[in-house]
Amino acid sequence: MKILQVPANAGYGGMPLQVLTLARGLAGRGHEVGILTMSDGPMVEKYRESGIEVDVVPFLGRKMRRDPLVAIKTIRFIRAAIARSQPDVIHSHGPRAGLFTGLAVRGRTQPLMVDTAHGSFSQFSMGNESAFSGPKRWIRDRQYRYIDRLTGRYAAGVIAVCEATREDLVEELGLPPDKVVVIRNGIEESPYDAGASAAIRAHLAGNSGEKLVVFVGRVAFHKGVGFHADAAEAAIAHEPGARFVIIAEVPMEEGACKRAAAGPPAGRVRALGRTSDGADHKRAR
Repeated sequence: MKILQVPANAGYGGMPLQVLTLARGLAGRGHEVGILTMSDGPMVEKYRESGIEVDVVPFLGRKMRRDPLVAIKTIRFIRAAIARSQPDVIHSHGPRAGLFTGLAVRGRTQPLMVDTAHGSFSQFSMGNESAFSGPKRWIRDRQYRYIDRLTGRYAAGVIAVCEATREDLVEELGLPPDKVVVIRNGIEESPYDAGASAAIRAHLAGNSGEKLVVFVGRVAFHKGVGFHADAAEAAIAHEPGARFVIIAEVPMEEGACKRAAAGPPAGRVRALGRTSDGADHKRAR
């Protein structure tokens, strides 16, 4: 089977990384897999290093422009990519990928379109009421609802990465329950190396008896790094030997990382900065 994966961006993050994992897994099972990313970014090279053919939509960048001509050119670009690769299935990831892919394939029986919803606007805005309040929240909410409904209309099936996302799609947006299925993100299997694990733990925590709590991800409000910082302050009061580590995409000096390192548990919280591998601790500061 020929499958074209369409991620919304190629930056470092869970969704582009999941696309890489999925593409490798499908290729390993004998499928022909290509990637059409909606913007350029560091993951493009990662995709190509894995032997996957990659196309990049050149018009959008990381943020969607509001120029309607850009939208038309993007749809035409996707249709040309489909004509070249002739996929059996086209699999979109993220709202703008779902929107443009849906508009590109509407009215066609081939390729079959599948969309993965990696979250919902309700989840995205939760805990950041200051940025998404009043008219701004209302406008963004309506935009995302419209995009998700349109994507759900054109896709043959929608994958939700968790039950909460499925509930939002079905109960809030009214997508047919039999059209939305939960498939949780997977990870690639790798042999467990006890020696390497012990060395990393010793580097991060020092004394092997100390409790170690690690956050891995982007420092974004909806990823919950602020909760990690709050938990550090509360937990260390009861467990002075605990250590908290933040392996994140932004420097320690920014946002929640700065607050965590400067707060009462100072010296017990470390930020490693971005790394391509959570096990790579050589960049620790």
